[in-house]
This record gives sequence, C-alpha cells and structure tokens, in this order.
Amino acid sequence: MIEQNIRIEKGSAGNDGHISDIAGLLYDAFEPKMAALGLRREVWGKAALNSLVIEHSFFAYRGNKLVGVVGVATRSGKFLHFQLRELLKHVNPVKALFYYLALNLERRILKDELRIAYLAVAKEVRGQGVGKDLLHRVEQFAAQQGFALLSLDVVDTNLSARGLYEKSGFTVVKTIKFGFLTRRAGFTGAHHMQKRIAGSSSQETGTIDRDAAPRSCPQ
Repeated sequence: MIEQNIRIEKGSAGNDGHISDIAGLLYDAFEPKMAALGLRREVWGKAALNSLVIEHSFFAYRGNKLVGVVGVATRSGKFLHFQLRELLKHVNPVKALFYYLALNLERRILKDELRIAYLAVAKEVRGQGVGKDLLHRVEQFAAQQGFALLSLDVVDTNLSARGLYEKSGFTVVKTIKFGFLTRRAGFTGAHHMQKRIAGSSSQETGTIDRDAAPRSCPQ
C-alpha cells in the first residue's frame, strides 16, 4: 500500500527536469561506496547528467519532491550507462578509465530478467514503505512486460535493505566475497537475490524497449 501523499511514476521525458535531484539522491544512498572510489559528488553529478536513461526508472514523489528512485536494467539497456568520453570531461584519463570500469561492471543479464540496479530512498521517508512501494511497482511492470525474473545485488552489511527485499519475496541465491578489496567501502561481500514472477502479460503503457541501446553498484 502506497504511503499517503506518495505517488509512484514510471520514468519518462517528463522527469528530465529532475535529473540533478536523481543524481543527488543516488549519491546520498551510496556515499560510502562513492567515497571509497574517490568519486566526488560534483563529478558524479556532472557525469550522471548525460548517463541517466530515464525510461529505465521508477520514481516516488511527495508532492513535487523526489523522495525515491529505482533504476532497472535489461539485457540490452540500463538506467545508468557511463561513457568514457563523458568521464574524461571531468577527471584525468587514469581516473576516468578507473571510474568507467568500476561503474559499468555488472554480471550478465538473462533475456527474461529485469534487474534492479539502484534503489534509493530519501532519509526523511525511510521506514515509511516507499522502498516497498517502488519494488511493488517494478514487479507489476515486469509481469506486464513478460519478464520471468527480478534480480538485484545487496551488500552483506546492508541488513535493512536485505530485510526489505526478503519481505518482498526475494531470496539469496549466491553470495560473493570480496574480502579486503571492498572493506573501505563498508562491506566485504554481496548477496545476489532473485524473485520469480508469477504470471505475465504484455500490456503496459510506457514500455522499456528491450532491443534499444541506452541513450546516454550492489545496493
């Protein structure tokens, strides 16, 4: 059930005016990982402006304020796709290559899989069901579009997020240990979680084109 005064929207051209807010919300949610990469807020924000694919997202608003976002990925397109040439505008070539590899690293996506790549909720509405409602909307969309599987990755230290996903029907199918490589970012491993979608149809307005290329990190 959607919290009173919160509305959920699928991303479209009408959300373009909120791109800077989207980038800021994502940075706040993943700040320890950004800091571990040495990625400053201003660099992230500038690079994200030309890397976000709005159609691969769902937003939660309270009034006109953005308070939540989910970015999804399919086999042929994703919510955030950083281009090396874009990163080179903001940092030196060595850092640009490092960020390009780190930010675009991901596991192979199956043809019938919809992956939740990013989920961020503003601090002032956390614990009020916004994340749950965003997940529910994504699942509805996935079923309507004929996807059979939802998936995501969550770091081992983010127990609240894992709890949310488990309550929403996701189960851990694999755990990857990174050890000291990611300790600075506040975690040492990540759980790959999946949820099978019961039933599907092909009726939905505002679809994600599975064959279209994008125009432009575990949880």
